[in-house]
Amino acid sequence: MSLARFAIYYVPPKDSDLANFGREWFGLDIETGSPHPLKTVIGLSDECRRQHVSDPQPYGFHAPLKPPFSLAPRVTLDGLIRATDLFARGMTPFEIPATRDSVHWQISGSVTNRFICST
Repeated sequence: MSLARFAIYYVPPKDSDLANFGREWFGLDIETGSPHPLKTVIGLSDECRRQHVSDPQPYGFHAPLKPPFSLAPRVTLDGLIRATDLFARGMTPFEIPATRDSVHWQISGSVTNRFICST
């Protein structure tokens, strides 16, 4: 019995507004693993944000599509990759209409007042 676990995530295209938003929020470029400057969020200090993003930061900006799971006894990694590819090819692409600025301002306007930071 294998102890290996797998998960399936969405990561936005590296040159997209959404990927740039993620780099600016987490201070990390997940494509390269290198630090990225944080973008200032009005009402939220960089230190406070670092407190909240320090745990998820190594994972960068992503969306879990299938949380961690183990493979069935007869399924191989190659089988999982083929099945995932087949599934993805059957999906119809769609566009998320929000722009980077609207995402940024929605977060800075509605979420920052809910952050509690230690001093």
